[in-house]
Amino acid sequence: EIKLNYSYYWIEANNWIAGYGYGSIPQPPKNHKDSVNLIGAGFAACLGMSALFQEIITYRKPKVYTKYYSLYDFCSDNSPANLKNPIISDKLNIGNIVQVGCGAVGSSFDYILSLLNVTGTIHLIDFDKIEIENICSSLLFDANSAIEEMKKVNFCKVHLENIEGLNPI
Repeated sequence: EIKLNYSYYWIEANNWIAGYGYGSIPQPPKNHKDSVNLIGAGFAACLGMSALFQEIITYRKPKVYTKYYSLYDFCSDNSPANLKNPIISDKLNIGNIVQVGCGAVGSSFDYILSLLNVTGTIHLIDFDKIEIENICSSLLFDANSAIEEMKKVNFCKVHLENIEGLNPI
């Protein structure tokens, strides 16, 4: 175990599992070296930021804690060893999805799909254009897409077309 002489926060991730805490660096979860699932990394970043935000707005001094979550089955524990973290197949078939909305949630879902090895068809529905206000709430949108007033559905479709095996409509 690493001992530091100052206060610190930590986050870590492995496939479906995300962990965060304050004050002590835990034993890292066992790695699945053959997996390319980056879901846990994105989730860990969100969890860590939410913990920091909560402590900043409440002006409280943090206590030592460790928390892990599995996005595979939505369970949580103080140790990653007690959580499910299976390796997903080479190609995950998502079937036929209708995605209503390509805004903050929909475009972020599309971004996460690009981190996985998926096949299937996704039908995109949204009639809004990308505006400057949308940039801070989406992992996909950028300033150029807002300046050009691109339709959200078209922007997401172009992004999803770069995923081999996925058919965006």
